[in-house]
Amino acid sequence: MTTSTATAKQQASKSHFRPDIQGLRAVAVLLVLIFHAGDGSVLSGGFTGVDIFFVISGYLITGHLIRSCLEKGKISLINFYAGRIRRILPAATAVLVFTALITILVLPDTRWMLIGAEIIASSVYLVNWLFASNTNYLNAEAAASPVQHYWTLSVEEQFYILWPALLIGLLYFSRHRFTLDSEETSGTKLNKVRWLQRYIALAAVLITLVSLCFSIYFSYTNPAPAYFITSTRLWELGIGAILASFSFQLERISAPIGYALGVMGLASIVAAGVTFDSQTVFPGYAALVPTLGAAAVIIGGMGGRAEKGVGVLLKVKPMRWIGDLSYSLYL
Repeated sequence: MTTSTATAKQQASKSHFRPDIQGLRAVAVLLVLIFHAGDGSVLSGGFTGVDIFFVISGYLITGHLIRSCLEKGKISLINFYAGRIRRILPAATAVLVFTALITILVLPDTRWMLIGAEIIASSVYLVNWLFASNTNYLNAEAAASPVQHYWTLSVEEQFYILWPALLIGLLYFSRHRFTLDSEETSGTKLNKVRWLQRYIALAAVLITLVSLCFSIYFSYTNPAPAYFITSTRLWELGIGAILASFSFQLERISAPIGYALGVMGLASIVAAGVTFDSQTVFPGYAALVPTLGAAAVIIGGMGGRAEKGVGVLLKVKPMRWIGDLSYSLYL
């Protein structure tokens, strides 16, 4: 294998583990846990933690799909969904079964039918639409569903169905551009990388802009459903997808700018968690604060800066440990 071939392969397949992102996950789940533990009185904007999760998910999943395209020239839906099932389904199913048992044993039978419907909707990742029809997540006086937090999983799983399918369509449309042949020059390989980035970035930008417009409009005209429905949340995952599709360019920004972005991003996240509350029109414009903050932290850690800048705080063992457990803690 030539040096140029090895370099291009390394670009496509190198490990993308980011300790700072694990720490960012910890920040997100801590915001949510503190918000619920204090019924919104301790950290009134802690609900913004889910927005951070959306950005992280969009970034990581899109990065994974791009690497699959570059290395194999295709996206295997079987392998992709098998990985999602192994990671998500066991814990999510266990919590739903436990919730069903507790509902029968503890709650009055007048609530069984409604909670049963919510559990079923959660199991097929459609519960966000059910909640959108009759629940205000930020209303402390409303009777909360024991599976209300599953709405975020529903949004993500719907994204995981739509986004890979769209990328497969892009690959089919221009398959000859994307497969990396070991006999090609590094220049040809990099041109294919750029073409793939352009197609995915265009799709991500369009989805993000359309969804953001929906989010802003419905957050002001019909705020309770707007909080839950997928069409008002896709843009948050789209921000992560945009970062992944421009990762090669973003890695080249200077270290001082990267460090500054990380600091400003983390400050924005903290500010949203402290200042937002149930009166904040959300998601809408307001959700740009935590989502762009999360994006800034992710950009700040690119190009070998993941363990520097704010990464110094995010990579510490307690934060990484919480980040590793973030999914289980959220459930």
